[in-house]
Amino acid sequence: MKKKQEFDLKKAFPETPDMCRDAVLHAVSTYREERIMKKKFVSILAAALAVILVCSTALALAGYYSVRDYVVDGKGSEAFDENILTVEQTKESNGLTFTLGDVVFDGTRFAAAMNVEAADGMTESLYVYPQLEAWQGDTQLNVDFYGINGGHLDSIGFLYPSMDAENPVNNLWGIDATLWEEAEGEVQWKLSLLLCKVNWPVEEIAWNGESFEERERMLREDFLNGTIRAFYGHNLSQYQSAICNDDLEWVKARPYEGPFHELMMEAGAFTEVDRVVFDVTAQTPEKVQLSKNQVFSFDEYDVEVLSLTSSFMQVDYDLEVRFHEKQESEYELELSFKPLDQNGAEMKWREGGWELSEDGMTAKVHGSWERITDEELTAVTFRLNEKFTMADYYKKNADRLTFTVEVAP
Repeated sequence: MKKKQEFDLKKAFPETPDMCRDAVLHAVSTYREERIMKKKFVSILAAALAVILVCSTALALAGYYSVRDYVVDGKGSEAFDENILTVEQTKESNGLTFTLGDVVFDGTRFAAAMNVEAADGMTESLYVYPQLEAWQGDTQLNVDFYGINGGHLDSIGFLYPSMDAENPVNNLWGIDATLWEEAEGEVQWKLSLLLCKVNWPVEEIAWNGESFEERERMLREDFLNGTIRAFYGHNLSQYQSAICNDDLEWVKARPYEGPFHELMMEAGAFTEVDRVVFDVTAQTPEKVQLSKNQVFSFDEYDVEVLSLTSSFMQVDYDLEVRFHEKQESEYELELSFKPLDQNGAEMKWREGGWELSEDGMTAKVHGSWERITDEELTAVTFRLNEKFTMADYYKKNADRLTFTVEVAP
């Protein structure tokens, strides 16, 4: 007769956190009576076990990497926290586990945070290539995807796990993008992770004093010989830069065309093994119009603040600069400003650009600054940024060319 298997109920659950244990004791003590029926005892036990499981699950989920960590280092604002969309999706493939914790979208900036774990003993390299798309219905929106952890270089992909133990791949992914179109209502975000088996031998890059041109020639020879060299054991940015270069002589020798990951698959270096996809739908919040069509005049030009708006994550501006004399080159434009709030604190610049008209008399300037705080913004001061102006000119004219946009409360 088969021996009956014995179970130790104490070992069936992990050690209970203090707050969960207290909740269990409270739940049980509530039902204490001098005479307890068996049926009621079963109900109490079920309730107690449910409290344990709920607490354990909550603690586990709270461990994921969050946009609170990635964007604001844990120091957000009430509005920021209210607009975080919890996702908590986990997907496994080829020895890698991806958990998309949460995302945040303010109508322009999209940010997400993800945990990545490699299985113990994973030795075969996978090439991981991230892609991000935004859709409204059947219309794809124009998105500038900055890649993993805010870097354009990482958006071309990397090897997982790293060959270099001293330079492991970051397991906490911060994902950033800018939506360049006006959107209303729901926006569907699609984050795809292309996973490719690496067929060619991979070596870690070791520079020995070569010039940039010499390095690129070396990496191109690697490509033609069916070899890959990775920077820091996982980053393929140098390799990609070399073989996707538009140098005419190299283009003649290169046997394949197309984006990096497609080129590598065509050459036989990679074989696609899976595509992990996360779909998230985010509501577009309303932005606050702070100022519009204010004009400031100086001897050199007039500046019109076409628009100044804010969200719970950033301040966006559009300026039109009308020069009194023709500008020969946009590199001579005194157009880059650093922003100060009403307290004189400089806001963190995110991105921007400018465009000079063909007649050299008008320039459009746009940009955005990060501002995540509960403090109300009542004024923005535009001050010339010395990093983009001639030193002597800046020293003489910076104070005079400063202007402040008052914001009605």
